[in-house]
Amino acid sequence: MQYMLAVQLHKRTFLLFLLLCSSLVQLYGQAFGKISPAVNWLQIDTDSCRVIFPSHLEAHAQRMVNVFHLQRKKYSKDVGDEFYKIDVVLNNQSTISNGSVSMAPWKSHFLSTPSQHSYNLTALPWLDLLAVHEYRHVAQISNTRKGITKLMYLLFGQESWAGSIGLAIPDWYFEGDAVVAETMLTSQGRGRIPNFMKGYRALAVERSNLSYPKARNGSIKDFVPDHYRLGYLMMEYGRARHGEQLWGETLRDAAKYKGLFYPFSQALKKRTGLGTAAMYDRMISKKSAEWNAEMRQRKGGIPVAPLEKNQTFTDYLYPKIAADGSLIYYRESFDQIGAFYRRNKDGTEKKLVTKGISLDKYFGYNGDWLSWTQYNTDLRWTELDYSNIMLMNVEGKRARKITHRGKYFVPQPSSDGQKIVAVWHGLDLVNKLRIIGARNGNVLEELNPTEGWIYNYPQWSSDEKFIISAVRDTIGHMALVKIEISSGLTERLLPFANRLIGTVQVTGNEIVYSAYTEGVEQIFKIGLNATTPQLVTDEPNGAFQPFLAGDTVYYTSFGSMGHHIKSVELPKSTARSQESHGVGSDISYDFDMMRHVPNRVHLTKPYRTVPRALNIHTWGLDFADPVVSWRMLSTNVLNNVQASAGVGYNYDTEVFAPLARVEIATWYPTIQLEATTRKRSETNGAEVSNWRETNLLAGLALDLSFPSSMYFQSLRPSVAYKHNFLRGDLDFELASMVGQVSYLRRRMQAKKNLFTRDGQYLTLRFSEAVDQLRARQFRVRSGLALPGIGINHNLILHGDYKGDIDENSYQFTGGLSQRGLGLVSGRQVLRLSANYHLPLFYPDWGWAGLFYIYRIRSTLWFDYTSIAVENLPVRQKTAGVEVVFDLNLFNATPASIGLRFAKSFDRAVTPIPFEFFIPIYRF
Repeated sequence: MQYMLAVQLHKRTFLLFLLLCSSLVQLYGQAFGKISPAVNWLQIDTDSCRVIFPSHLEAHAQRMVNVFHLQRKKYSKDVGDEFYKIDVVLNNQSTISNGSVSMAPWKSHFLSTPSQHSYNLTALPWLDLLAVHEYRHVAQISNTRKGITKLMYLLFGQESWAGSIGLAIPDWYFEGDAVVAETMLTSQGRGRIPNFMKGYRALAVERSNLSYPKARNGSIKDFVPDHYRLGYLMMEYGRARHGEQLWGETLRDAAKYKGLFYPFSQALKKRTGLGTAAMYDRMISKKSAEWNAEMRQRKGGIPVAPLEKNQTFTDYLYPKIAADGSLIYYRESFDQIGAFYRRNKDGTEKKLVTKGISLDKYFGYNGDWLSWTQYNTDLRWTELDYSNIMLMNVEGKRARKITHRGKYFVPQPSSDGQKIVAVWHGLDLVNKLRIIGARNGNVLEELNPTEGWIYNYPQWSSDEKFIISAVRDTIGHMALVKIEISSGLTERLLPFANRLIGTVQVTGNEIVYSAYTEGVEQIFKIGLNATTPQLVTDEPNGAFQPFLAGDTVYYTSFGSMGHHIKSVELPKSTARSQESHGVGSDISYDFDMMRHVPNRVHLTKPYRTVPRALNIHTWGLDFADPVVSWRMLSTNVLNNVQASAGVGYNYDTEVFAPLARVEIATWYPTIQLEATTRKRSETNGAEVSNWRETNLLAGLALDLSFPSSMYFQSLRPSVAYKHNFLRGDLDFELASMVGQVSYLRRRMQAKKNLFTRDGQYLTLRFSEAVDQLRARQFRVRSGLALPGIGINHNLILHGDYKGDIDENSYQFTGGLSQRGLGLVSGRQVLRLSANYHLPLFYPDWGWAGLFYIYRIRSTLWFDYTSIAVENLPVRQKTAGVEVVFDLNLFNATPASIGLRFAKSFDRAVTPIPFEFFIPIYRF
């Protein structure tokens, strides 16, 4: 007998490929049904926007509306004349600093907590910056509904609108143009912050300039600056040479798909003679020469850590010197999650503790005490999250959580570890300094700021009678202040100016801090008695996070392999500081739109959620393994009511099924209502039965989340009542109850880790008829993730089971799938699986903008099934190799495509030798 190798392209693979091409929707991280119903929402409804906000934030909402109106009226013409009204949700529940514009549904989401890191997001009032940046996205996207993009929107709705834009227009355009807008229209903006470009400067000085495909798509192996930075460089280069109208015209032509293939690059080439890659090459060559000329004029400090060149990107951050002279720092890499380390004078290194889930890498240190914050969420309403203080003694005492359900940032312990000063940010958006008792987490003192001030990086004075802190005012200017704890009196050590101040540290009567000067951030020293500041460093690519020990300042600087620690001796003279404007040069700007925002008061009224529960935004394809469906989709603005109706195709059973579904998550349990109908068949010997089955379902589910230390954990119990109507060769009705509970626990993972190194997954499902018919089924799905031999290897084990009672009147669901053999059915089916995953190569290579391969990885696998047939077990074993390509399709969406080889250990069974597949994993 002659054997032939066949490559089977599954229908599933083809359908998924179509979905990837047609539904490239950006995900913005707002989970369904996670906003607390306790929030009392109000709204301001105008012709340009509807701002929805908690009732006590009306003044902030009024300001946002006025910023939107001014920006639309006077400062968006360069991008186009179209504007679609948008809903904007101002959410004060989260400790995360973020904002987004979503296209399906069309809305914007503002998280109102400001970042502590002025070098990352400027010192501007946070909601002002968000308003300018995100409303620029509204202008951009409004002007894309043209030509083919408009046709796709009319045919399929907002998801296809988003997908068409994703295929035609690079993401760096949207973010780069928004950064240009915030830079031109405000007194700061990220385009004026040297830290914003430190990544590209590091690559330039190390002669490591990236190719355009790599700069565009990124890398798992190497450091690549993100699309905000790439976009800003491209936008500025194009505007300087071809005028302010260049990018708006390019955007609109690309949205129309003029030229069809590579529409953005073709539209750009039509106006400049250069496609995107050619313009990038010219831009990066010019900027690299400028950066090299600037950086060669400076002399950096002495390298301290790492001692040897790292083979993978590694950050060493926030250096501290202990009393015994050892170096304490935070370290993380592309291979390992972040932890605190201590390096002794003899060069030996010891890990103190893994930091755990946190929004901030910063940690405080004083008298051998470490403090940092750890992230957690409300059990049910995870948009309500917390940042709690952790405290640990470096001599080996266990880390303790000091606060619970807090919103604390950048904590700094006292020398005896009995008190902690930290920034508190409340739901009313008022920023305060709190002194916390380390024993019980009680608030000992609360220092109220001048109205609108934001404290950054508070530190104790040596006698612990004062707090020294950087502070921002209501227009984004920064100062350095000294606050007497007993009286609350504030003294300004540095006056307010349009500058950025980074981390602050106090040793004795000296303060060291980082600030902008001569085009880059450097370290300065100033006395507690407010003497003239003194410039300490002359670092080519910026100096950050200083710590003064004796006459030596330790700090971090950035290179292409990560942040590294350096040191420099204090200068003997102050002459250099006077030449360099030691307080940090003011940030120059020509215009500030924020000074011209009117104070118009708009009508405020309650926001009623029920009348706006129906919000149909999409009528297209959807995928929820193993079902592909065409449906109309409705999602309300608060993202707690979803409805869909359409027809699904299950490619396991090859059956079409009309469906309608509603989920309501406005109460503690989520209410689920569903109706489906489909054709089914069953073969019993030579007899084939065919029937149509209609299913009605009503259920309750709880989505619970409880991140803890290093682990993300979720629990989902659910119960549902189902009523099945069978008409045809089978003609009866069945009422049943279905109970299910799913639990997932997974450890944090680093960028290059394939999967979590410690994870557990378990789903238990029980279905039983509750009328006169006999039907019962129990199903188990489980998984265990373990570390492999290599740091990025994984061993993942699965155990699944399906069992039905004898003489079922009704079969709830089918069997289990075994690789190489397909669906395995029986009254009882047990499946065990072992998978060893390992990376092979990191090509960072693409072709013609159609795909870009980040990583090629492999899986050695073994499947075992035992099927009960007439009470006798039938055992089947298959094994093989999978090769998976992690890639980016069309420079627009991440995807994974695999090729599987399978071999059966049973000579009587012929497996599918080769098949393409889309990897879907439980971890």
